[in-house]
Amino acid sequence: MFDVVWLRMLNLLVIVAAEIVGTLVASAPRTEDFSITQPGRTLTARVDASGLSGPMLQLGRAPGELRGRIRNFPTELRFSADRVSGLVGRAPVDLHITRSDEGLRVQGLFAGKLSNLRINSAELKGTLGQCSYAMHVEETSYQGERSCGGLPVPVTVRIPQRLTERPVGEFVASLVALLGQG
Repeated sequence: MFDVVWLRMLNLLVIVAAEIVGTLVASAPRTEDFSITQPGRTLTARVDASGLSGPMLQLGRAPGELRGRIRNFPTELRFSADRVSGLVGRAPVDLHITRSDEGLRVQGLFAGKLSNLRINSAELKGTLGQCSYAMHVEETSYQGERSCGGLPVPVTVRIPQRLTERPVGEFVASLVALLGQG
């Protein structure tokens, strides 16, 4: 009799504990980190309501602009639905955004370098500043190669959902800042 009562109490305790843990896990915030991972190096940045922050960048978010630093360079990026402009250090940013059935095309100057980047639900491809990208979507990230003045290296880019839900100009300004940090 004692064993049956003990087992029922233990079973009830396990069920209650599972419900508590399940509630905690379900209510835990989803990760909202952006990351670029390549062999021997991972750059991350937190994406939240106040802006973008990580070891290589700190950008505050305000209506129509991001301000702060990318790699110790003072940065100001102004954005609208079809353009991102401003400065990274002393280098100009003047990017034009075009939307089509093929996704977004970003063309112009980033940190003083010619850029031509295509972003859609299947790929991230082209150049941004000194780096070129040839990446495709696998599960929840872009995977492929990136070259920043040297040989191409394997790379994975994770873009948090919170960022993709922002207006297109802000999304592009944030993405180029995040990609430009490394």
